[in-house]
Amino acid sequence: MARTENERAQATSIFATYKAEVDKRELSNTDNYDKNILTLSSAGLAISLTVFKDIALYDQTAHIWLLYSAWILFGCAILATIFSFLISNAALRAELEIAYKYYIEEDESIYGKVSPESKVLEWVNRFSGGFFVLAIISVITFGVINFDRRTEVNKSD
Repeated sequence: MARTENERAQATSIFATYKAEVDKRELSNTDNYDKNILTLSSAGLAISLTVFKDIALYDQTAHIWLLYSAWILFGCAILATIFSFLISNAALRAELEIAYKYYIEEDESIYGKVSPESKVLEWVNRFSGGFFVLAIISVITFGVINFDRRTEVNKSD
């Protein structure tokens, strides 16, 4: 069933309102994601350093490389998140330029185009989350292995 010109205009207006709301929520989610990765990675790094310093006895620890890799991965998560802030600004400027060409210059060929900066930002955000997850896995694995090991050492004393 074909729409009239008035119905199309109304549908376009409704869609624009809906899209603006979705964009606002997406921005909020992205902000929260970045803040949480940064906060949790920093906390994870601090906690894992404490575990190493105060809990794990260096001469009785096994698979210390897990803890070292966790520190590197937490650091990578923090750096990726910081880089994402810089890339995000470039992506916003690029998206604004695309919108300007489409709406002001009436360049129909640019419709739906995503800037390279936005694509890079998407991957950097994925990497920051991946680094964080791998760091958590490394710390937990190190803790489980060495907690069991410490329990065995305490039993033998």
